[in-house]
Amino acid sequence: MKSLLALPLLAIAAPLYAEEIPTYTADEIVVTATRFLSQSQTSPFGIQVITREDIARSTATTIPELLSHFAGVKTRSNSGSPDAQIDMRGFGITGGQNTLVLLDGQRLSEIELVSPKWSAIPMDSIERIEILRSSGAVLYGGGATGGTINIITKMPKPDQREGFVSAGYGTYNTSELRAGGLIGSDNLSLALHANRYDSDNYRKNNEIAQENIEGDFRFTTENTQWALKFGADDQSLRLPGARTESQLQSDRRGTATPNDWSTRTGGHLNLNGSTRIGDAELTADLSYRERNAKASYAPGYSIETKVNVAAFNPRLKLGHTLLGQRNDLVLGLDLDDWDYNSKNTYSTSLASQKNQAFYFQNQTMLSTATRITLGGRLHQVESSVGTISQTKSPRAFELGLRHELSQGLALFAKLDQSFRIATVDENQFQISLLEPQTSHDREIGFEKRLAAGALRASLYQIRLNNEIAYLPSTLVPPFGANINLPPTQRQGLELAANWRATDTLDVFANYTYAEATFREGTYNGTDVTGKNVPLVPRHAMNLGASWRIAPTTNLGADAQYIGEQYFDNDQANTFGRKMSSYTVVNARLAHDVGPWRLAATVKNLFNEKYFSYAIKSGTTFSAYPAPDRTLFMSAEYRFK
Repeated sequence: MKSLLALPLLAIAAPLYAEEIPTYTADEIVVTATRFLSQSQTSPFGIQVITREDIARSTATTIPELLSHFAGVKTRSNSGSPDAQIDMRGFGITGGQNTLVLLDGQRLSEIELVSPKWSAIPMDSIERIEILRSSGAVLYGGGATGGTINIITKMPKPDQREGFVSAGYGTYNTSELRAGGLIGSDNLSLALHANRYDSDNYRKNNEIAQENIEGDFRFTTENTQWALKFGADDQSLRLPGARTESQLQSDRRGTATPNDWSTRTGGHLNLNGSTRIGDAELTADLSYRERNAKASYAPGYSIETKVNVAAFNPRLKLGHTLLGQRNDLVLGLDLDDWDYNSKNTYSTSLASQKNQAFYFQNQTMLSTATRITLGGRLHQVESSVGTISQTKSPRAFELGLRHELSQGLALFAKLDQSFRIATVDENQFQISLLEPQTSHDREIGFEKRLAAGALRASLYQIRLNNEIAYLPSTLVPPFGANINLPPTQRQGLELAANWRATDTLDVFANYTYAEATFREGTYNGTDVTGKNVPLVPRHAMNLGASWRIAPTTNLGADAQYIGEQYFDNDQANTFGRKMSSYTVVNARLAHDVGPWRLAATVKNLFNEKYFSYAIKSGTTFSAYPAPDRTLFMSAEYRFK
């Protein structure tokens, strides 16, 4: 993969140009909340879209950082990997398994207890990111109880030709090379983006080297389009391990695991075909993805895991009239087949999962101002771990209403049911496989689009049965085990606003109030009724601004506040202490000089000492300390 960065340049050749710093736009955004192209204002539920302009203005350099700037989305690092865990709507340590992540509509979430490969997606390849809170189970299946995140990569267009190369260097010997380009003719088009990232990182024994490439080749006629999307990634990472409470004071950057390491390679291929016949749209995806990972943990333990999945996803959208009302009906099938092979120093684990599902979603225009959505999913999953097999048939449904009270002001409400199937790791060491987790969700909110901004507010409640969680080895010797918890609940309030204060100043703010509690029952023999689920801050807030100092100069800054939260492994809330709250401020200055863009980004401007993950053990705790202040500078050359 040493030549990844050179590939995008093969598709680029043209005169130079200078691109202006992007500014806020209130134009309608095309989204895929129905698995077909539609307008965001017609989305059945409160969808939020992060545009490429938002990405360009942001101080974020990774996808998890970017997502954490939005209401109801939290990140945590509990491994030393750049692939941080995403948690939507307060699921704590299982947030990653309750947030479904898609890449161009195809699953990026794994059937293991690992985070999606965020770092394998070049940021420059992203066109937009769609956030569907507490939604997605009907259209996409299990693991979407907290929400669905759909990353849409840039689509090459006919007669388009542009490209860039970039280099950057920063604190802790961090360097990055990036390149990308899009080129198109009347019928054929190609997009390629690649990057290489290297860093010693904040912690000792946490060096990383990573290479990625994403591509999209398209053939388009008047009513038909074929697209071949592909990508590959290669990562080498050292693993620093956690720090004890005393080590956080004496040697915050140190490591007790100087010989631990991991490697990962992977790739994906997706063939999509779509056509329009009258009022009907037909599209299908045939995809394959694989991941190969190795790790070594001293003393004398190593593991090698291979996972691959093949999927076929045909779907139909049909516009029709029923009882005099306009309807849009989506019908689809999801078929996928996972194979898992993991070999460690002492044993080998084989597992598989096959999913077959039929779903529908119908949107009815009751009037020009009112839209009702009804959807359902029949799902069958066959799981096998070692010699133990299980077949389950979970269901999902959704009922949503959206009503435009006036121009730009809409109310929305929804009821739905979702589910989650236990991962391969969660089903290890079980006499019988775990029951599927189920939830019943409800939400109400409003969206207000202004001439120079937008407001959004929502109230939600998620009531869960058989939530899947881990009991440590101190409770279930010798390795611990995963169980179905007694009934739990999430509920909260999310507020968000963005506003163009002047022609040169954009601001945003959001606030999240989240409660995650046990509705009833016991945990390890202790009554936990009304107790708080660990790793869920009650309060969180983001503030940010983007100031266009001059037509070619932009200064951006943001601040994130995360409130107190219970330590992991403190389900009974008896530890007597909580993880401290923290506030992190970031800033970025970008300036265009002809075809060049020069930028400097400062993370953790005020050098906050904090950690986003910690676990209690007896009377003390261990944590993964976050980096202190860092600086990264880059130069980008664009041509068109």
